[in-house]
Amino acid sequence: MIESLLIRNCALIEKAEINFGENLNILSGETGSGKSIIINSISFLLGQKISSDFIRTGEDFAEVTAAFFLKNSETAEILNDFGIEILEDNMLILNRNLNKNGKSVSRANGKIINIGTLKEISRLLIDIHGQHEHQALLNEDKHIALIDKFCEFDDLKQNLNLLYKQYREISKKIDELYNDDRDKERIIDMLTYQIKDIESANLLVDEEDELYSRKKILNSFEKISINTEELIQNLYSGDGKGPSAIDRIDNAYNNLRKLSEISEDKQDLFERLGSLKYELGDIITEIRDFSETLEYDTNELDRIEFRLDLIYRLKRKYGSTVAEILDFCKKSKEKLNTYTNSEAELSKLKKEQASILKDSIELCEKISKIRKNQAAAFKLEIQAILKELGMKDVRMEIEINRKELFDANGFDDIKFLISPNLGEPLKALSKIASGGEMSRIMLALKTILAKAYSIETFIFDEIDTGVSGRTAQKVAEKLNFVSKSHQILCITHLPQIAAMADDHFLIEKLTDNAKTFTNIQKLDTENSVKEIARLISGAAITEQSAKTAKEMIDQAKKYKL
Repeated sequence: MIESLLIRNCALIEKAEINFGENLNILSGETGSGKSIIINSISFLLGQKISSDFIRTGEDFAEVTAAFFLKNSETAEILNDFGIEILEDNMLILNRNLNKNGKSVSRANGKIINIGTLKEISRLLIDIHGQHEHQALLNEDKHIALIDKFCEFDDLKQNLNLLYKQYREISKKIDELYNDDRDKERIIDMLTYQIKDIESANLLVDEEDELYSRKKILNSFEKISINTEELIQNLYSGDGKGPSAIDRIDNAYNNLRKLSEISEDKQDLFERLGSLKYELGDIITEIRDFSETLEYDTNELDRIEFRLDLIYRLKRKYGSTVAEILDFCKKSKEKLNTYTNSEAELSKLKKEQASILKDSIELCEKISKIRKNQAAAFKLEIQAILKELGMKDVRMEIEINRKELFDANGFDDIKFLISPNLGEPLKALSKIASGGEMSRIMLALKTILAKAYSIETFIFDEIDTGVSGRTAQKVAEKLNFVSKSHQILCITHLPQIAAMADDHFLIEKLTDNAKTFTNIQKLDTENSVKEIARLISGAAITEQSAKTAKEMIDQAKKYKL
């Protein structure tokens, strides 16, 4: 859920910080006060594209930050998969800013993320309901997902997804064998050549690095020889003018040994110098061994150049590294085996395809049976809630037809049909609904599916479109019901809904020093009464409207109990 929201330089909002409650948060205010700016700011934070006009006039950037408390442990696990570590107390901080050139930067707990990741994260956190979601509900392809949330059979759907993926992969291989049959001989010749070309080179994975290392030594042979000889002289043989380094250290070692026998506190120095002496001895031995292996062979350099040229040629054709070339060869052998044994391979693939198809159909039948059983209960619940919301003559049917081919959702095709008024035939949602009816249908869906949604926060914008009176009261009651399990942010113009608030925020448009800005404040009970009274009577608050507002709040408190 959103614990806090910080908006800076967004449209009319200069700076606003809102601390939301965990249940029903109501945002109200006069038309044009800036309520839509808050929704637009949240939408921007969640990845929606927006123009630089969104930046407040005279400012260089717009910025939105939200602190989320993650109740759902699964959400935290998914975020970890994106490489985002959750802060202490299960907190997630999302931030997004927009500059004048239209570019934006998004962060999750301080880590910069791309817009794709931001949108994936957003889907786990917030569900925004507005006119755009009305349009989604009109899309019949989305209806099956709503029924499936009600069915709660994610494990079956995951199994079907896996089977469908396997079925598609095998079908693709079968199609490739059929389509490539006329080119079979050409493909076999090409694969045979490629395999022979690679295998004849007898490549080793680390060979190229070793060749370059050896080539470097041969090209610098003279310099290496001189340096090695000087090293041995300086460390071991001496230059004829004095003792070598090892002799000098050996003498110093004997001196320090005698000193440590007299002064015990020098024992540590004696031991350290001893370690240095033996370490230098090991270094000298390794250098002498290396010098004995030094040998220059012009033929070896030619062989190395030839070998590197061969590897370069193969890399141009088969991969950027020796490992990739060898992997290409392995895959080519697998393809060659497939084509040289295409009839047997085709028969094998068809058997696998038939087996997967059989399992898939059985699973599709099982899923379809559950859907049909649950659809009947789903329909009755929707109708009951819609009748409570003032659509007393509503009828709903869920049409389930079988498609010719199955997919990741099974073989069911699902459509919602509805008749909002007595005597009207059942029609698709796109053929009936007014804005008010669509709002109530969506609220009914959210009410039924509240437990199935792992999303913790719902935002309702325009949920009160086309409703009033007793229906508005029922909408308020349903919002209250959903808010018991999910945080709700709701923009409303209706006093019945505002009175149900657990936390009430007023959005006002003010002017100061020739500037216009939107102000947001959390209302105490007294000021909430004033705002609800304004919603009842308009700009002029009367004694009667104030009394009615208080009664509505008191009634809402009793209802919540």
